Amino acid sequence: MKIVILDGYTENPGDLSWDGFERLGDVTVYDRTPVREEQEIQRRIGDAEIVITNKTPLTNHRSLPGNTLHRPLVNRL
Repeated sequence: MKIVILDGYTENPGDLSWDGFERLGDVTVYDRTPVREEQEIQRRIGDAEIVITNKTPLTNHRSLPGNTLHRPLVNRL
């Protein structure tokens, strides 16, 4: 499974491990993704099955793999 993390720095500024994701598949982490460059966002996503974002907007969901955009999951304590 291919996993892409578009905003790695805001989600993990270095104090956590990506090991949990790496156990699920091949992980590519981009510290920062330019939010106004849609073509670059699409290039980074490529054929990933899972895309994790914090700040990067996914506005053109028709271009995403599988043509499906899921709402973020939120843990409720």
